[in-house]
Amino acid sequence: MSSTSARKVKERMCGETCCLAGQSGAGKSTMLNALFDLGQETGVLSERIARGKNTTRKAELFVEGDIRVVDTAGFSLLEFEECMDPVEARLLYPEFLPYEGQCRFAECLHDREPGCAVTQAVEKGKIDAQRVRRYRLLLSEIREAWRNRYD
Repeated sequence: MSSTSARKVKERMCGETCCLAGQSGAGKSTMLNALFDLGQETGVLSERIARGKNTTRKAELFVEGDIRVVDTAGFSLLEFEECMDPVEARLLYPEFLPYEGQCRFAECLHDREPGCAVTQAVEKGKIDAQRVRRYRLLLSEIREAWRNRYD
């Protein structure tokens, strides 16, 4: 995380109590380490199941100045109560937004389509490849749910 990005995130968190929640291996503790130099234990994704390994086992509150943030244990399964249109998933990733409208296809899902500006940004090191990989795994689950929404 760049120092500029860290500063912006901290500014948004200032005066708030924030909670980091997400799947195991999404990078919650890694993000806290980058923001606040905490030295939290982090792990790697399991090669066998391509998921996180629940390195964080309990919720813990961290306070730095006017920032209060809770690091939580990850979860292994993410299910949506309502079906999300796969086209909307890309809008949940702020690092993709600068590339909207730059892809070859107007409604590019950033999932290996030819001429995808997000894929090109990954190749140039401007977007974290692991974050895009996890997005694509989530997108795959969203697409499956979308296909089966009337079952």
